[in-house]
Amino acid sequence: GLVQKKLTEPTRLAQIQTQPFDIRLEK
Repeated sequence: GLVQKKLTEPTRLAQIQTQPFDIRLEK
């Protein structure tokens, strides 16, 4: 899930904040 990715990839979270559309690609 996204929550786990946030914990394991804090750097990715920063990108998601600036690129909300990236979340759709992750799903």
